[in-house]
Amino acid sequence: MSDPPDFDETIRQMEARYWHPAVQRCLDAVRAVAGYDLQPTQHAPFLRFHAFLTTEPRPQYIVRWRSSQERIRWYHRHVDGILGQVQNAVACVWYHRDNLCAIEDAVRKIVISSGALEVLENMTTGVPNAIRWDAEYQAFLLAVRRCLDYLTRALAAYFETEFHSFRKLPDFLGRAAPRAVADALLMVHHRHKDQFDYVLSTGERKSTRDILSHYRYIGAGTFNLSGRGFTLAGGGERLPVADAPDWDGGLDTIIVKRANHLLDCISDLLSTFAASVAEHERAGA
Repeated sequence: MSDPPDFDETIRQMEARYWHPAVQRCLDAVRAVAGYDLQPTQHAPFLRFHAFLTTEPRPQYIVRWRSSQERIRWYHRHVDGILGQVQNAVACVWYHRDNLCAIEDAVRKIVISSGALEVLENMTTGVPNAIRWDAEYQAFLLAVRRCLDYLTRALAAYFETEFHSFRKLPDFLGRAAPRAVADALLMVHHRHKDQFDYVLSTGERKSTRDILSHYRYIGAGTFNLSGRGFTLAGGGERLPVADAPDWDGGLDTIIVKRANHLLDCISDLLSTFAASVAEHERAGA
C-alpha cells in the first residue's frame, strides 16, 4: 500500500514554483500589458467601505448573513458586488477615460507639429477613419452605465432583494425597508441622477447610451481640420465647434467631468449607506 500524499510538501513545492523568478517575471510582464490600477483617489471609496465592513464591531447585517447558509448569498452579492464588480467597473471607466484623453492629446500634438495648418489656411478637411476614438467613447458610455447598475444590485442586496436598475432605483427604494436606510439612499440618488442623463433614459427621451446600444451607431464626433486647428464636433456629446460661445474644451474635458461625477456618486452612495446602516443598528431597530 502506497504512503498517503504529503500535502504540506505539495504546498511547499507549489509555492516554490509560484515564487520562482521566471514565473514572477512572466506575471509582472503580463500585468504591465493587461492590467490597470486605480489611483489612490479612485480607490478611496472602496477602502472606506472595506473598513466599514471589517472594523469591530462588524455591522450586524454582515454577521447575520455570514452565520446563515440561507442568507450567505446576500453577503457575496453585496460585498463582492461592491469591492469586486463595482470597483472593477470603475477601473474600466477610468481606463477608457485615459485612452480618450490620450487620443485627443496625441491628435493635438500631431496637428501642431505636422505643418498642415499653414497649408490649409481657410480650407477644411476631415479624417475618414477615427474608429479607435469612437470605440473608446462607446466603451466609456457602456462602462458607466453597467457600473451604476452593478452598484444598484449590490446595494439592493442589503434589503435582500433582486434589483439592478439605477434608473428605477427610486421606485425600489420607495418600498424598501428599513426606511431610514432607503430614504438616505434615495436622497443621494436625487442629488446625482441628473448628472447621468447621457446613460439614463427618461420617458420618451432616449439616452445616448440607449440609442447606441439599441438603435444606431454613435461616434465620438466628426473630426475637422483647418488652418485654425482641429475640432471634434457633434457626436454623442453634441460637441460645438471650437469657436462656439462659452466653449472651453474638447471631448476629453467632458469625459473627465463625467468620470469624476461617477466617482462622486459612488462615494456618496457608499458613505451614506454605511452611515445610515450604522445609525439604524445603533438605534436597535
